[in-house]
Amino acid sequence: MIITKEEQFIRLISPVNFFLHLSRKAYAKYLANKIFLHAKNIRAANQKIYNLLEELPAYLPEELVDDAIELINHYGIWMAQFDEWKKGNSPKLADLFVFYHLDDQSAFPKDAEQHFFDYYKNLKKELFYE
Repeated sequence: MIITKEEQFIRLISPVNFFLHLSRKAYAKYLANKIFLHAKNIRAANQKIYNLLEELPAYLPEELVDDAIELINHYGIWMAQFDEWKKGNSPKLADLFVFYHLDDQSAFPKDAEQHFFDYYKNLKKELFYE
């Protein structure tokens, strides 16, 4: 089966773009007020991205494969730490939540995120405006 660019856009690229933006918005709110509520919203958006990338790798264009791997790796680490902290602390929504990197391998891959944004923008232009 050959996956068309339209299918790729609808099934994977557009939803990943949406949830990356949602995660970014939740992170901005978290930076302004580092409480569990905002961290929980980040985690929900990140889980959606993780699931899409993990479940639909056939829809990934070759140029985004490495970026997807970077994002999946980051989210896997981040969510494992989040879940462990949550289990050990039983936080309320208004409780302080400060995320600490356990090593220098888990920073958010900003370049990977930007590559997805750029690919979305270019593919949308190609499919709908040319």
